[in-house]
Amino acid sequence: MQEFEGKVAVVMGGGGVLGSALAQRFAREGMAIALADADADALAEVREQLLERGTNVLALKTDIASGESVQVFADRVVEELGGVHVLCNNAGINTRDVSIWTTTERDWEWALGANLWGVIRSLRVFLPIMIGQGSDGHVVNTASTAGLAGRPGTGSYVVTKSAVLALTEVLWHELK
Repeated sequence: MQEFEGKVAVVMGGGGVLGSALAQRFAREGMAIALADADADALAEVREQLLERGTNVLALKTDIASGESVQVFADRVVEELGGVHVLCNNAGINTRDVSIWTTTERDWEWALGANLWGVIRSLRVFLPIMIGQGSDGHVVNTASTAGLAGRPGTGSYVVTKSAVLALTEVLWHELK
């Protein structure tokens, strides 16, 4: 994909620092922006920044750990913005400074739900839309260098981000 003007970028985790930076960059290229985040306040702030620059923007509080929530977001994106050309799976959480054996099962489920299942759900919902459009597109899965090497206290984060790296590599082979 060489032309970005008039296209649509979806940024999961759009209320965070990196998500906001991605959205701002896509907006400078003339893209409409669809933002999803669990943090309504952060989402509203990024939305306002984009609106101030005249960007066509949709922002919706979305729980990436819920397939239904991701589907509702995707339906709104297609309905209001007309399609998807760039998908950024950027949402993620980190349970810090907890050893693997003391990380609770609930925290493991939380990390897996957001960091891995969130990406899987997003791909399952948005890729058929993108492929069905018959045009070029891009998928960006944010995994972090933590996915390559762990350090104490980051077990659930490292495990989930390593899985995102593996998922992305398989996806690359399947899409080419």
